[in-house]
Amino acid sequence: MKRFWGRATRGLEWVAQAELESRFGARVTRVGHRSLWFKATEAPVTSRTLDDLFWDCGTLHGLGRARTTLHEVMKQVAELDLGAPTAGALRVSASFLGKRNFNRMELEAAAGEALGRRLKMPFRAEPTEEPCTWFRLHLEDEGGFLGRRCTSEPLHRRPWKTDGQHEGTLHPPVAGAMAFLALLEPGQRVADPFCGAGTLLIEAGLTCPEIQLHGRDIDAEARARTRRHAVQAGLRIHADPNPVLAAQVDVNLNPQTLARAPVVHVDPDERISALPLHAHVDPDKQNSALAAQVHVDHTSARTQADLPTANSAAAASNPAEPSIARREPVQTRPCGAERVLSNPPWGRALPEAVGTAEEIHEWLTPVGRAVLLVSPDQQLDAELRELGRRVHVLGRLRVTGAVAELLVIDPRGAFPEAPALERAHARQVSL
Repeated sequence: MKRFWGRATRGLEWVAQAELESRFGARVTRVGHRSLWFKATEAPVTSRTLDDLFWDCGTLHGLGRARTTLHEVMKQVAELDLGAPTAGALRVSASFLGKRNFNRMELEAAAGEALGRRLKMPFRAEPTEEPCTWFRLHLEDEGGFLGRRCTSEPLHRRPWKTDGQHEGTLHPPVAGAMAFLALLEPGQRVADPFCGAGTLLIEAGLTCPEIQLHGRDIDAEARARTRRHAVQAGLRIHADPNPVLAAQVDVNLNPQTLARAPVVHVDPDERISALPLHAHVDPDKQNSALAAQVHVDHTSARTQADLPTANSAAAASNPAEPSIARREPVQTRPCGAERVLSNPPWGRALPEAVGTAEEIHEWLTPVGRAVLLVSPDQQLDAELRELGRRVHVLGRLRVTGAVAELLVIDPRGAFPEAPALERAHARQVSL
């Protein structure tokens, strides 16, 4: 078996371990800070929970914090198992824990010079158009680790995600870990009531292609990004009667489809009260945003008068279509998703009536499973328990500098029929 070194999100090392053991038959020998060392017959390049993957070149010992450490690093990396040289250039990415009397760039330059000399390859400190072989060096305490990347790009750079990072966009390996925790099964309906750019739904679809994907978001730009991402990933995200990802989608409602439609509330004062928002929406734009979400024809089981209209003034002039201001709240039923994956908005200017917990509760079937990434300040677990849901707090992790809490809703328990997850989580808790 070959030796590998994987990098994972802090707090999700145990999920990566469970994936490596259950999906790839790997034998994990050690778990550390954002790192896993394991043996496997082949490189698990299709992992959805790892940030990056390297062949394990070996370890460094007896390293201090003084600048003389740079010379010791140069000596030791040249003696490790580096593999064969390749065409192109050589690059190094380095990091360390704790204070050192040198910086990251100096460490990269020292290691790169030694590696280039050993492999007879040119070292490039700056980005280049040449094909590159990447090495990863990490120092902690008095030791260090060197790895050679197994792929041309880090695993966290998904091919389907081509438009960069946007505010609120979830790191793909975190979404992949949440999809793995969801215990997805073919034929299930998987929903995200606050889908944003669609990262969670797409990672779920790539984890288990035989599922149905459903999502909602009031932000038109987010819906457009989701459409692009879904096309690039080769997936289809369904447009339900209300929570459509693509604006201007016409849906014919009948009693059968109405029975599984998500909840919609329209307040008499024309504010959108229970539609999820990823940012504060200007009141003047709320009504048009709602119109972009809901489109029905006149053959539906409900009359047009029962539904919100995009132009209140025009509706007021037509007795058959009274204005929203004169209308009682309208509700449809939840879609009945067997799985809900969501990263609800954090600390946004949302109306009190939005009800994040209620929204998730309405989407999820009574025996369904949800995996949620929330702010610890939201106290969402307590609200969901008040609604009768069985909530399991799996721990905390760090996402883009912020601390997040990982929750699972499941009446069967945190890890039903998932021994690899249960073992890995117990081991993480004991550490």
